[in-house]
Amino acid sequence: MNYLDEAKKIKDELIADRRYLHENPELSHEEDETVKFITERLNSLGIRYVIVPKGGVLGFIGLRDNTARTVLLRADIDALKIEESENNFMGRKVSVSKVPGVAHLCGHDAHTAMLLGAARMLKEREAEIEKLNGRVILAFERAEEKGGCLCDLLEFIYDNKIKVDGCFAEHVRGTGLKAGTAAILDGPVTAGAYGFEVEITGKGGHGSTPYIANNPIDCFMAIYQAVSEIPVRFIPADKTCSFSLGLVSAGKVWNIIPDRLTFAGSYRYYDTEVGKTVYDKFHEFLNNICKTYGCKYEIKQQIGPIIPTVNNPTCAGIARGSARKLGDGIEVNFRRWTASESFSAAARMYPGAMAFIGIENEDIGTGADNHSPFFDIDESALPVGTALEVQYAFDFLSFKGSIDDFEPCNETPQELYKEVNYITDGEENKSE
Repeated sequence: MNYLDEAKKIKDELIADRRYLHENPELSHEEDETVKFITERLNSLGIRYVIVPKGGVLGFIGLRDNTARTVLLRADIDALKIEESENNFMGRKVSVSKVPGVAHLCGHDAHTAMLLGAARMLKEREAEIEKLNGRVILAFERAEEKGGCLCDLLEFIYDNKIKVDGCFAEHVRGTGLKAGTAAILDGPVTAGAYGFEVEITGKGGHGSTPYIANNPIDCFMAIYQAVSEIPVRFIPADKTCSFSLGLVSAGKVWNIIPDRLTFAGSYRYYDTEVGKTVYDKFHEFLNNICKTYGCKYEIKQQIGPIIPTVNNPTCAGIARGSARKLGDGIEVNFRRWTASESFSAAARMYPGAMAFIGIENEDIGTGADNHSPFFDIDESALPVGTALEVQYAFDFLSFKGSIDDFEPCNETPQELYKEVNYITDGEENKSE
């Protein structure tokens, strides 16, 4: 059976779901109506599910026996705090957010719609799944854009002793990957990240008497010089690490020295140890330079260091085989992505893979980068994503080989979460 042909039969439903979600986006940790929409759809399909507080929704198809071979399929459901443009590169979009300043500009609406479509197709074939002694878990994750609540879902699975043998996820790509194609790579596919927002407090004053004031701008300039050099001075040449600032804010008047400055930015990398080095050096420089300049600091927000998403080679190979069964269109040499993904936690707990689904189509104006106000998708990609999830689920459950190239994670999800996010007491994020 060609599952792409079958997915095309429900294309109108996939498009309707995606457009409803796109027009009614909800920010991270606020996805209550989206969860309601998902659970209503699961109810209509007769799929048993559980709502995990803070985490999202888990649906179950196939055997209830915990000895069943189990694959977890994940979709993220939150939107971004960005004002959407009504136009893409060619003209007006077919679907635009109805919520001012909030929009699905990373494709999570498509991810959710594709997994709901896969849920329908898998439920219709539940008897076939059970014949394989199999089970499929559908994971709809809240708050991925804020670092993710996947660990809350994984913790529920761990605490309830639900066996998972592997995992799979998809992410639409808006630049460089044509609609109707998929990219499935071995090894790191999305970057790890350390993100920060820091407030420096000095002593304000008049521009004519800087020797009386204690200018946080001067302090920031020294900090910027030091932290921007971390990738060059402390990361080996055979590793990758980037650095960027997205926010610097201080003062309002040309001749008044402000007493506060805020800056924010991020590092990206493909090696977990690089992330730890970045984190340690950033804190070291921040603390020492603020002391030197007589300033104090507070880290207002901090994400990571998040681990990169690493595709298990065996699982990636299964996924490439799944995609080939659907037809031509695999981009085997597609570049890794320097964006970050909470699915990295699942891929650390269980062997798995993430596939990129192409949505670029110059003829209709899609192809803007994810998070751009002009971001839009070619909706013909929706059946491709749905079909690949269904095909992968069956191929993974049917796989008779061993996955020897995966190093089991001996940590609990909560321990992994602490490692991934460097959770610390708030006082440790302030200077004395």
